[in-house]
Amino acid sequence: MAHEPEQKPSIRFDLVIAAATLVLAVLAYVRPPDPAHPMRFDWLSRTVSMPLWLAAVISLGIMAITVVFVRARVTRFGGRKKAPHIPECSSLPEIRTQSDSQKESKEQKIQTSQIELPPRLENGKGRGDESFIVSSAEGYSVEVQKHRWEQTRGLVLQIMNQRLSWIARYRITVRTAQSFDASHKDYRDGVGFKAVVIQRNEPIEASGRNSPIWLIRNDGKSDLLFVGEDNSSPLRWPVNDKSREQKWKLSLSIDAESLGTSGVPSRPLLPIAFGVSVVWDADAREFSLDKIYDV
Repeated sequence: MAHEPEQKPSIRFDLVIAAATLVLAVLAYVRPPDPAHPMRFDWLSRTVSMPLWLAAVISLGIMAITVVFVRARVTRFGGRKKAPHIPECSSLPEIRTQSDSQKESKEQKIQTSQIELPPRLENGKGRGDESFIVSSAEGYSVEVQKHRWEQTRGLVLQIMNQRLSWIARYRITVRTAQSFDASHKDYRDGVGFKAVVIQRNEPIEASGRNSPIWLIRNDGKSDLLFVGEDNSSPLRWPVNDKSREQKWKLSLSIDAESLGTSGVPSRPLLPIAFGVSVVWDADAREFSLDKIYDV
């Protein structure tokens, strides 16, 4: 991996010329040119007397200004910490829409992930365990677990790197979100939901994990649910459904890319794709995991 050359401090000659020009201008103003009386510099050799305390104050001031200037130069040119070089992201697969995913038949799908299920997770009642893990065949996995912070309740997602090499970047895509209709005992089509993409360029070290990312949450101010880490993608429960328990089914995928090293270029890793259904109890203000789906 090529390293960028370190930037060395250089003298700003333009500032030196500007300072000299300013000094000459001041001298020209104080002593205007007069051919009959040419300028003399004998005044430079005159003795100037001043109190000892004033000389000490001026000396301390010059020392303080010099220290500040030197520290600023050192911070500017020598105090920068270089981040690990990460190549530009160019090989992550494009995001497909829900209609594109539906066109792909089950016979054409390649099983690239394995779901590790707790014993009580697939109970269908929204009272399952606290977390689950989905693993990729390429040595990384994603963990989804319940989490609360102050008034916020929801599910967070973390990517765990079990590889011997770093993961350069990753992208989380929530492709679909469908609400459950209890009268039909099935999920609505959810065509009004737009895919949510969380792109991160922070690398994950070998045997490390990223900081938690909100997958779905309630901010404690209303019954409204949000997908992702901001409020730009709300989940709107149908107005004619008066159920206080909202059941949602999400399908998502995680795309990751390895960190290239000398002689080994970066490449996309096999993605992780799965579905999960969660239940939001608006009265108890509590989430619970329901089922895990293979997509």
